[in-house]
Amino acid sequence: MKEMVVVLHRPEDPVNIGAVVRAMKNMGFEHLRLVQPVAYEAGELLRVAHHCEDLVERIEHYSTLDEALADVHFVVGTAAIDHRGRRTTADIRGLAAELAGHAATQRIALLFGPEADGLDRAALDRCHLVAALPTNPDYPALNLAQSVLLFLYEVRMAALGADPAASPATAPVAAQADLERLFART
Repeated sequence: MKEMVVVLHRPEDPVNIGAVVRAMKNMGFEHLRLVQPVAYEAGELLRVAHHCEDLVERIEHYSTLDEALADVHFVVGTAAIDHRGRRTTADIRGLAAELAGHAATQRIALLFGPEADGLDRAALDRCHLVAALPTNPDYPALNLAQSVLLFLYEVRMAALGADPAASPATAPVAAQADLERLFART
């Protein structure tokens, strides 16, 4: 899980950013990247993210999503709605074990969108997969921090139950920036 990063794309509320930091600390994740976040002070985050100074100090800021994902090998976007037809949609529980196994050797990003409307099409186009939580179809939208916590919980549980010897051998995977250069040529 050391190579897994959480990326918040245009987060709108410092309280939610702080709650995400706390959720990450609870689940043992260390790398948070913010793309065009709302302005905030570290103290605002720490009012929610008690005893998480280490994570707050390590938050990385990016001006574009492409910059935030440049060194990432596999991007999982998150959505409250089914995006079948545009890209593969997976249930996080089924995907979590695979992510936990690959995170030992590859940088994986879990990408979350703005609170008001989630990831837009341009952001979803950067994702290899889109994963969803099986919420109530009549009210599928979760608070940003709740969504992050549930995704990280599933990955953590899969990692705790994973047999490292059973992890598939993998060839090196191209970083996102390398893939973007390849796609730009075609």
